[in-house]
Amino acid sequence: MDYDDSFYLDERIHLAVDNVPWDRKGHPHWRREDSLEGKWGNQVANTSPKYKRRLYSDEWAIEHKVSPSSFIEERIFAMFWDYENNGRTNPSLYQIIDDPEISGRINSINDMKLVEYTAQSVIQWLGTNCGSCFIDEVRKHAKEHGEKLDKKIHPEKYERMREIEREEKMKKEDEKYRNKMMLRGLKKGAKKKCSI
Repeated sequence: MDYDDSFYLDERIHLAVDNVPWDRKGHPHWRREDSLEGKWGNQVANTSPKYKRRLYSDEWAIEHKVSPSSFIEERIFAMFWDYENNGRTNPSLYQIIDDPEISGRINSINDMKLVEYTAQSVIQWLGTNCGSCFIDEVRKHAKEHGEKLDKKIHPEKYERMREIEREEKMKKEDEKYRNKMMLRGLKKGAKKKCSI
């Protein structure tokens, strides 16, 4: 599919200029060496108009009594990705596409905007309920597969780790049992004092 500079998406992309519910300067959470001191480099946050409506500000959520659980992760994902690409001296997206096989196919400003826009939408999606489930499933599968592989690579280490986990579990169960028995003893002692 050929795209030229009049591609309609360009107009929609520029609706996303700089009015997002976060401060677009410095690091969103902590100070980093590669953070841009002043305003972030790219004026456009590349947030899709379709998804932008879901990036509620704190003030809007308070006024409309919207639970943060319905939007906050999505907003934080979008904010951090905006920072990664517009607030740093070495944008993450440019590192990803810095491959002749990819960058050689980007022929216009519109092509680049389409790449930025799509990446921002995908990252923001990871903060939705569906995206969170996707991440959880991937991590669960990676952990299970990693453990199976580790067991094959380092069987002695794996068995020792399982042994330590079993010992810790037994200690916790033993402590829980002792606390339960001590509580029973205190209750019996209290009953005896009451009956005297």
